[in-house]
Amino acid sequence: MAKTIAVDIGHGTDTSGKGVTHGGQFYAEHSFNSDVGLRLQAELERHGFRVWLPQPANSAEVGLSERTTKANDRGIDLFWSIHANAGGGSGVCAFYWNTSTAGRQLAEAFAKEMQAAGFALHGGGTHAGERGKWTNLHVTRETAMPAVLAENGFMDNAQDFEGIFGSDRESYRQRVAETHAKVICGHFGVAYKPASAESSAKEGEYMELNETRHGRQVDILEQLAEKGLIHEKHAAEMKAGEWRQADAIYVLYEIYARELLK
Repeated sequence: MAKTIAVDIGHGTDTSGKGVTHGGQFYAEHSFNSDVGLRLQAELERHGFRVWLPQPANSAEVGLSERTTKANDRGIDLFWSIHANAGGGSGVCAFYWNTSTAGRQLAEAFAKEMQAAGFALHGGGTHAGERGKWTNLHVTRETAMPAVLAENGFMDNAQDFEGIFGSDRESYRQRVAETHAKVICGHFGVAYKPASAESSAKEGEYMELNETRHGRQVDILEQLAEKGLIHEKHAAEMKAGEWRQADAIYVLYEIYARELLK
């Protein structure tokens, strides 16, 4: 049965004071959290996980108690909260509750994988939550399942800002989401496959004439070949299994365009 991950997008559009002013413009933390959360959702779903968002992206804030209560009621397998930090530091880190062995293991894996992906660590990369201390965070304390709150850089650090909100934000945010997904996949014993490698494999994949994989495409192409709408050379290559999916898509598009322009 597929595991269900709560991807918790930190704060909300109406959360006061969560962000940073840079160059006279205010940058809201929730906008970063939302973007990374949606990217992480896509990565996890691509690997077969179910994803639930306790806090909808780019929306008014849902209270913390409501988030954790619903997560507990739903029987979520992992609560993963996404944030960006502030306060004069730098680097990334993960919080977990001190009595949670799985939480600690996930936080340690986060620190290891984020460092391997080129991110600097803050305070060794992990922080155990305890009551009465600055690490006493609601989402790691009140969840019945393993929970991690990930801080993905400091918004008020010049270098981190460029990745979070600045010129490097596209690459930075995607690397954050992919690395988070890699950590979660590893925890549940799922092999992580980069989207780029998966796309390259699909583009270079040779078509086989069988119903299991490309049956509908093959049927259409064979009918077009019989009607003489595909060049004999191309038809022979197709029947020999020497076509990639990209070749088939191109030919179908070309025929469609030719018929359309008649």
